[in-house]
Amino acid sequence: MLAPAGTPKPIINSLRDSLLKAVAISDVQKSMEHEGLTPLTSTPGELAQRMTTETATWAKAIKKMGLKPR
Repeated sequence: MLAPAGTPKPIINSLRDSLLKAVAISDVQKSMEHEGLTPLTSTPGELAQRMTTETATWAKAIKKMGLKPR
């Protein structure tokens, strides 16, 4: 889940806490698995780092393959 830049930290923390509670529910886990999803929890900082790393990785792969938007 993402929130707009500048969202106050207490709101981010509240959202994260609620999401952690939701993905801990067995029925939610089963529903997600049925859709082919695996919940991955992290801190906001860990998510930001992962997004930075993934963006760089895929940008490099796209450039190497010479892919261009239509």
